[in-house]
Amino acid sequence: RPIDFGIFVIQSFALGFFVREFTRTRDTLTWWITLSIAVFACSQLATSMTAERYGGLYILAHSLKVIGSIIPLIGFSMYQIAMLQAHEWSEMVLNAYVEDAANSKDEAFRRMVELERRSVELEMARESAHAANQAKSDFLANMSHEIRTPMTAILGYTDLLLDPNEPKEKHTQYINTIRDNGKS
Repeated sequence: RPIDFGIFVIQSFALGFFVREFTRTRDTLTWWITLSIAVFACSQLATSMTAERYGGLYILAHSLKVIGSIIPLIGFSMYQIAMLQAHEWSEMVLNAYVEDAANSKDEAFRRMVELERRSVELEMARESAHAANQAKSDFLANMSHEIRTPMTAILGYTDLLLDPNEPKEKHTQYINTIRDNGKS
């Protein structure tokens, strides 16, 4: 019967398309559809080759059509189960990522607080070092003044002692003044 053979040719084209699609995607549902089309194509070929109705080959062909109709249902059911499992797995992975992100956020916040605390400590240490440096500078300025004042007098009296025009009686007085300035 030519109509059955025409249907077989159309199914063969569909089978070729789905085989190519399955080769490209490796999708489970595409595989089940490809299998179903292959079974339908075989049943259509068997139907086109039978001359008598309700003969052995004819019954085999229609049995294959029934099987070919059931295969996509099984495939689609298995595909749905696989998709549900994949969804559950994806949800589990997503929850793990969310938990890791929350832990990372908590860790980042803890580190930020620690850095802020250290920053405050460093600022206090800097201010303390600045105050200590200022105290040192003030102390050195004061000590410099305290040392220079008597030294100026000592150097002035030493110049007077070295002056040849100065009377010798004054030398004793100058030496006593130098000793007194050295003690203060």
